[in-house]
Amino acid sequence: MEISLRGVFQQADVLAPRETKNREALDAFTQVHRVLPSFPCMELSHLQRRKSIFVVDDDPSMRRSMKRLLQEHGFEAKLFESAEALVNHGNFQQAFCIILDINLDGESGIDLRRWLAEQQVQVPIVFVTGNDTHESRAAAIASGCIAYLTKPFAAASLIESVERAWGS
Repeated sequence: MEISLRGVFQQADVLAPRETKNREALDAFTQVHRVLPSFPCMELSHLQRRKSIFVVDDDPSMRRSMKRLLQEHGFEAKLFESAEALVNHGNFQQAFCIILDINLDGESGIDLRRWLAEQQVQVPIVFVTGNDTHESRAAAIASGCIAYLTKPFAAASLIESVERAWGS
């Protein structure tokens, strides 16, 4: 069973030695309790894994909004305005998830997903789109994405998808 750090904080609040004769134990607990909340809320078994989420979207305001949301939930986001920008960056091993717009300027998100698969890049993909069609949905699902979100999507839906990628 995996326990998120958020759960550890809640348990630590309950298990805190409120009345103790051992002042050293209380002081040590307090110091650890002050340090732990600075860590992002991630699964303990994954703390040493890749930390970044790559966000590929041609809309600058959408990229910034997703970055802000992801950071609020303890994730690091690297932003790319196009498929070409992501390919030029490379370093796919840094990402544990790629959030990919389907309708990019130039190469589509579906085409980029196929290219990544051909390159043996095995990173969970969350597709987002402002133009939901049966064809794009079918292509995204066939590509093996872990989520397909239609803009505007609920913040909770994106975070849930990213957390599912984190656990995979």
